Amino acid sequence: MKTIQICSLLLVALRLLAWAETQTLEGYLVDQKCMSYYLEQPDKIQGHSRACVLACGRESGYGVTTADQNFILDAEGRKLAQTWLETSSKEKDLRVKVTVVHEDGKSRVVKIE
Repeated sequence: MKTIQICSLLLVALRLLAWAETQTLEGYLVDQKCMSYYLEQPDKIQGHSRACVLACGRESGYGVTTADQNFILDAEGRKLAQTWLETSSKEKDLRVKVTVVHEDGKSRVVKIE
């Protein structure tokens, strides 16, 4: 009987460890090079151009700036951001929704729209 209880507890513990949380961030897609400027001048981020984000982001990477946080995109997120920027018709006001999965202490971007 104790063996069954211990096995049940172990199964519950393993499920909790494997649990993943999904989060949706809504904010502006920005290159990391310009991100610090927009931290100090948040009212100007709507005017940040797609051309600047593409040019600077290829070297520095990308992030999403929301009202209360800055989130740096992982390698997969960078690819998704690059594709979004290359196919978007928007020249400024680069608002996006980013879906992030938090699992095993790591965050990975799975979608940008």
